[in-house]
Amino acid sequence: MSVPVTSALNEDVTTQLEPKQDGSPTEQHCRISFNETWVDVMFLVESTKWMTMDGLNEVTDFIATSVSRLPIGQEQGKRTRVG
Repeated sequence: MSVPVTSALNEDVTTQLEPKQDGSPTEQHCRISFNETWVDVMFLVESTKWMTMDGLNEVTDFIATSVSRLPIGQEQGKRTRVG
């Protein structure tokens, strides 16, 4: 079973299930609402001499973009914790 997930927020996610009797794949679509999504996320960033300032900026931009639409916080309810 494969599960391709789009990287864009609030888009359809296609889950490819086991093939039908004729061998063709069955697809199931669902809608992602990142306001209703909560996870614990931890990022580990290398900081050795091999990490350049440009590389560090790329990593921090990626992290900021990745979590920008998630509801971040520690209060009750559907919140994402980032470390």
